[in-house]
Amino acid sequence: MPPELGDLPADCAFAAPCDRTTDTCATAPPAGPVACHHPHVPEDVRA
Repeated sequence: MPPELGDLPADCAFAAPCDRTTDTCATAPPAGPVACHHPHVPEDVRA
């Protein structure tokens, strides 16, 4: 289940169900296009 938008935690809102969660996820994710400390980056990115 996605987090409730009106009750987001101070840390990463997706840390509980995420399989990439580390201790870094206890802090707020960086601002940017992907709000994650460990975003998925495809091996082969083509335009």
